[in-house]
Amino acid sequence: MTLHKNQHGKYFGLKPLEENIVRVLDGEQMNVTELARIINVPTTTLDYLLPNLKDRGWITSKFVGKRRVWSRENREVHLEQLNQSLKALFADESRFGLRQKDCDTIRLYEGSSEFKKLYARLFQCKHIRAMQSKDSARLSKEKMSLGHYTKLNQQIRKNKMQVDAVVPNGFYKELGKEYGASWLKSFEGRTANTNFIAQDFFDHNVDIISVSGRVVLVNWFDDIALEMSDTTFAPLFTSLFMLVQAGGKKINLTEHVRELQKNNI
Repeated sequence: MTLHKNQHGKYFGLKPLEENIVRVLDGEQMNVTELARIINVPTTTLDYLLPNLKDRGWITSKFVGKRRVWSRENREVHLEQLNQSLKALFADESRFGLRQKDCDTIRLYEGSSEFKKLYARLFQCKHIRAMQSKDSARLSKEKMSLGHYTKLNQQIRKNKMQVDAVVPNGFYKELGKEYGASWLKSFEGRTANTNFIAQDFFDHNVDIISVSGRVVLVNWFDDIALEMSDTTFAPLFTSLFMLVQAGGKKINLTEHVRELQKNNI
């Protein structure tokens, strides 16, 4: 999908009609017929777009009786549900067997300014595992600026930090066309194990990071980051990461970005 940058960062990545659908459904519930009447498009168009938007995490659906209704929960509701889910997960009666004492910290970060502080702290470590999609990279650049993104790469290289990364096929080639040679060059010389995986397998707007016994989920779309330090999630994510990594194609990152620059991408 071709991303269209609009003036509202909240809807970054949506085509005009898709953005209109998401706006109308924000905090509302309606079926296809009602939605089609409001935005003045055929129901057949929505029959294609709505499932697609749902698969990409923009909207949800449920059945009310025999009617299927579509909606987009507002940010306050989302945060409250996240909070309640965490409480249930770490309750004594949780089937996961997680207890609050197993978790040193559960921290919620909001907004790009807090994200910058979070990343600056994370990138002081010596080893990090991360998974990022193209859309997530675009959103992070939009929220934190290209210059800050490049400085993080320079910091990683300066600190001789080991980065194990899983990204979709064509990640550096496609984004290099958008951000230019300076962005690509910032990846040179890093100590990195980088693996390409299929785009369809990893198509979302969330960064998943594991570092020093912590798991960090960064939702760039909603400006929310969740950091968890516990004895269950961190080892579990590491195992899952290595499983995904094993199924990917390993590349030499420095050689790869240099070749892209040589060929003018």
